[in-house]
Amino acid sequence: VVKLMGDYSGEITKTYYIRPKTPKVTKIESRSGGFTVNWEKFKKANKVVGFEVQYSTSSKFTNVETITISNSESYAKRVKGLKKGKTYYVRVRSVAKGNWSGKTICSNWSKTVKVKAG
Repeated sequence: VVKLMGDYSGEITKTYYIRPKTPKVTKIESRSGGFTVNWEKFKKANKVVGFEVQYSTSSKFTNVETITISNSESYAKRVKGLKKGKTYYVRVRSVAKGNWSGKTICSNWSKTVKVKAG
């Protein structure tokens, strides 16, 4: 809350959210029928409660698949059932809960990496 003083009057209230840290993809490997993606581990102080992994055959992430991981201790995900030899674009973001609001707050997406499904 900002309160104006002096010759000015009134107040304004603004709400803002501090995004959690954006994870960095540390490794991506082609696997039989898919791939495995690894990202950096976070300390518990980051309030992260999980991660989201997105992948698509389009670099613009059209027809995207999103996997939600409800474990802040995770740092890797294996994706199976993909078309062999097809190129996939992959990105990861962290998910946190606001302390006072309970709202889900997501980081920015990591840099996109690409991999061919094995």
